[in-house]
Formats: sequence, C-alpha cells, structure tokens
Amino acid sequence: MDNKNKNTEERQLDELEKFLLTHRSKLQKEEKKSINQQFDASFSMEKNFLAIQAKMKNEQASRLEPRNIIEERAKKLIEIESEESEKEETKNWVKPAPISSETEKTAKSIKIGYAEVKRDVTNWVKPAPITSQYSSHATSLETRNQKNMPTTKTVSLRKFWTVAASLTALLITTFMYQADTISMLTAENEELISMYEENGMRGFDENFEGNNRQNYAQNASLPAELLEAENYYTSIIAKDKKELKKKDTQNWITPETIQTLDELDEVYKVMKADLLEEQNPKKLVDEMLNNLKLRKQILDESIQILEKSNTEKSNSSDSKSNTTNNSNEKSI
Repeated sequence: MDNKNKNTEERQLDELEKFLLTHRSKLQKEEKKSINQQFDASFSMEKNFLAIQAKMKNEQASRLEPRNIIEERAKKLIEIESEESEKEETKNWVKPAPISSETEKTAKSIKIGYAEVKRDVTNWVKPAPITSQYSSHATSLETRNQKNMPTTKTVSLRKFWTVAASLTALLITTFMYQADTISMLTAENEELISMYEENGMRGFDENFEGNNRQNYAQNASLPAELLEAENYYTSIIAKDKKELKKKDTQNWITPETIQTLDELDEVYKVMKADLLEEQNPKKLVDEMLNNLKLRKQILDESIQILEKSNTEKSNSSDSKSNTTNNSNEKSI
C-alpha cells in the first residue's frame, strides 16, 4: 500500500511538473508574441512616419517646379510677346507711294521761283519814308491808344509755387506717417498671429498668462539649440513672406509656396509634440532644423525667380521701346 501511494504521489508530481513546464512555455510564447507585436507596431509607426515625410517631400518637389523650367517658361513668354509685337508693327507698316512726274515738275518750278525771288531780293532797294499830312495824325492816334489801353495786373508765380510746395510737403509727410503706422500695425498683427498659433486657441483669453507659463515650461524642456534656431528662422520666414507678397503682384508663386509652408509647419508642430516624449531626441531635432531650413530655402528660391522674371520683363520692354524709336527715326 505504501508503495502504491508513493507511486501515485510521484505520478502526480510528474504531472504537475509537466503542467508547469507547458504553462511556462505558453507564457513565454505569449510574451514573445506581445513583444513582437509591440515591435512591429512601433516599426510600422516609424515606417508610416517616414512614408508620410517622403510623400510630403515628393509633393513639394512636384509642386515647386525647378528654376530652369520656370526660367525657360518666362523666356518663351517674352519671346512670344516680342514676336507678336513685331508682327503687329509689320502689319501696320505701309509702303510709301512712288514720286510722280507731276510732283517732280512742281518741285522744279518751286526751285526756279525760289531762285527768281532770291535775285529780286538782292536787287531790292529800301523805299523812302512816307512823308504826308496823315503820318502825324497816325502817330498821335497810336500814342493815344497806348495811353488809353488798360494795364494788366501780373501776379508773380512764386506765390503759387510756394503754396503748392507747402501742400505737397504736407501731403508727403502725412502719407509717409500713415505708411509707417500701417507697416507697424501689420508687423504687430503678424507677431500676435504667430503668438496665437504657437499658444493655441486660448491665446487671447484672460488666462493668457497661465498659458504663457505652460509654454515657457515646455520650451524649457526643449534643447536650447532648437529654440534659438526656431526664433531665428521664424523671424526670417515672416520677413521673406512679406517680401514675396510684395513682389508677386500677380499671385504667380505665392499660393503654392504658402500652402507648402503651412504643411511643413504642421509637420514641425507634430514633431515638436513628439519630442517631449522621445527618449533619443537627436534625430527629431535634426529633422526639425532641416524643416526650418527647407522653408527658408523655398522662400529664397521663389523670391529669386520673381526677381529674375521682373528684370527680364523690364529688359524686354526697354529693348522694345528702343526698337520702336529706331523704327520711327528711320521712317522720319
């Protein structure tokens, strides 16, 4: 009986050990699966993030045409305009009629008459003064008329010039003052808008000071290099945007560039939010700096393209005016 009990106990222990081993193996497999799933999820998130960045860059590259293509288009447009103007000039030009024999005869007769008049002038003798009883009456009448003529009051133009100069000076000073005030107000508004975008929807509420403190705490947790670069590039980007809007009067490049800049700004905000939770922030900081540099580069390239197109247009207009002047001189 004792042997039987021992055998049963040993069997039970063996079964328990087997059960524990199987249970441990199952737990280990489940842990491995969960770890692999977490790793796959994080890896897929990184892949998606990189894919989104690649798509954004491809869209930017496809939207922003290279310099050479834009320059070629501008040159083609200028050439087409010059050709059309030349065609219109050639259409409006009329060939002069040939000189007829009658006009030649009249010219010869005029020359002959002119020569005869010259001869008469050389042989002309000054006539003697008129001495008659009416000459004294005529001189007396002239003197009376001169005395009776009303004297016209002449007002000096210096007074008008002084008044006009003072008025123009006042107008210029008022215009300059208004322009300065408008520029100052626009700059202040843009600064407020940028602060509003950075601080969120509660930027202009009564709790603005508390939000500023929170933003200060967030910025304090960020690296100093990134904060300096952000302040530097944001000020330069705002100035470049103003310059681009002033030069691009026909809205040729401005809407697309502003759209790309807004998209880059959204990506920058997402990266800034992720940076506080990231353990190794070096890669994100580099990407954020590249984002700021890319925005500045886009603005610089668009401004350069506009300046080149404007200079080419001015040169083409000057050449057209010179050609028209030369053609008019030739026709004269």
